[in-house]
Amino acid sequence: MVEDLHFPIKLKVVPTVRDPEDGLALSSRNVYLTEEQRAKAPALYRGLCAAQELYSKGITGRKGLIDAVVAEAAKENLDIEYVCLSSPETLEEIDSVTSTGAILSSAWRMGNTRLIDNILIGFEF
Repeated sequence: MVEDLHFPIKLKVVPTVRDPEDGLALSSRNVYLTEEQRAKAPALYRGLCAAQELYSKGITGRKGLIDAVVAEAAKENLDIEYVCLSSPETLEEIDSVTSTGAILSSAWRMGNTRLIDNILIGFEF
């Protein structure tokens, strides 16, 4: 969008800052989690990592990658809103990881708190 609208800025993408012990993305929303919710919340990141591991073993299809995320989240009974495999160029949903890579993202609810996370698959900024 920055390029399309010719904004005179440079977009800098940086890695997500994560809890060093369990990988949960650090967010101001985390303070709203109960102790039990906080303990369960990293399950979705574990699912994203499981999907990334599948990709490293040659699995590129949307269903297989998303199923890995859902399976890990189900272990903690997370209330998933969505899991999406998207093009890094257009952010449109795609059926498989291509030579340009993909973004695997998700949102889920824990009580009244909505959490989001994502990983890059097959590329880096």
